[in-house]
Amino acid sequence: REAAALTQLSPQISYVSVATALCLALAILLALHRVVVRPVKRLEEAAARLARGEQHDLKRDQGRVGDEVARLAEQFSEMADAVRDRELRLGVRNAELKLILDSVDQGFLTARMDGTLLPERSAIVEKWAGPLPPDASVWSLAGLIEPSAASWMRMAWDQASSDILPLEVAMDQLPKRRQREGQQFSLAYHPVLVDEQLQRVVSVMTDITAEVERQRVL
Repeated sequence: REAAALTQLSPQISYVSVATALCLALAILLALHRVVVRPVKRLEEAAARLARGEQHDLKRDQGRVGDEVARLAEQFSEMADAVRDRELRLGVRNAELKLILDSVDQGFLTARMDGTLLPERSAIVEKWAGPLPPDASVWSLAGLIEPSAASWMRMAWDQASSDILPLEVAMDQLPKRRQREGQQFSLAYHPVLVDEQLQRVVSVMTDITAEVERQRVL
């Protein structure tokens, strides 16, 4: 009789066990969602806002999340504050650098190894050569000053950046003089090395028209 009764109760026991397991699994999932998933999603949203340069509000959420996630949120908030503070300092330094570059009577430019110019440059360069496009290169600048010089400048730059010749010889291959509408310019090149590898080239343009005229008179 006991075996028969147990046999009759087995399906009910199975149903109760499955229902209990499902309830426990649901409770665990809900707890995980509340304690882990939701705070992590808030961190992800805050990271997206930080990437867009917007403000973050993680500090007010720290009391509603678990200890580990709360510490993570606090560290992320401190990191975001440090990033924003660094961006402010960099903005001030860039403004000061631009003020200095715009105040000198020489043209300072920095070129990558592919020949493209960095946007930080002296304002007088565009006064001499005209407006430069965002993707301006050393040879397009040379073409604005002296149209016939663009192709030669590109060949010389490719040779200088190919790392075939010694650095001094490669730099010496680059053109040293250009003229535009009666103005004479000298060009000097200063390599920037990182771990003995050429990474940038700083070009300095100088208006030597008066000096050339004085030498011609003498």
